Amino acid sequence: VDHWFAENLAKHKTLQFANIRASAPCRGIMSRGECSDPEETGACGLCYGDGKTNNDKTLTDDDAYFFRMISDVFSYDGTVDERCPELNIPWVWNDWRPVLGENAWANLIAPLQVEYLRNNGDVDKIADNGVALTLATNFLRAVQKMSISVNGGVYYAPRNTFDVNDDDIGSTVSTENNVSLLAGLRILMRVISDKSASSHKPL
Repeated sequence: VDHWFAENLAKHKTLQFANIRASAPCRGIMSRGECSDPEETGACGLCYGDGKTNNDKTLTDDDAYFFRMISDVFSYDGTVDERCPELNIPWVWNDWRPVLGENAWANLIAPLQVEYLRNNGDVDKIADNGVALTLATNFLRAVQKMSISVNGGVYYAPRNTFDVNDDDIGSTVSTENNVSLLAGLRILMRVISDKSASSHKPL
């Protein structure tokens, strides 16, 4: 677990993936006609929230969502994708969806829960600059950008996230994913408020 948090999530990479963060700069929202990507190369980037400019809708490698279902490898030599074996193409990792629920678990719930259990509930032993609190507090920037002012919800995914049934899935809200986020935020609030001293208390 420590290796996964420190070497994969904190460094946002795996064995064959140089970056598992959805941090491609926003170059316009495709569903609004602001950008086109006919070759489906990801040229339009990912656009977080409702900022006024593309730069306002861009996050960095430190605070963008992770892609879900992270794998250590892109492809194993000699494998065949069993979903379409007649095509004889190699099995590859092909889920490029950065969604809220999985990110609530990866950035908030899992790392903070591991640290809480490891330290027998003594939150003062959870390091302010450790991996768990760094992942959690960096994630707050994404949550802030993805928050919807009119209803308090948080968008399901950045805009331009691919979905075969909905070309604007980034404008949707998932109750299930927002509940996961709420649970994670409550854990973070409890850890920070219960620590006798923390540089994160102003959050």
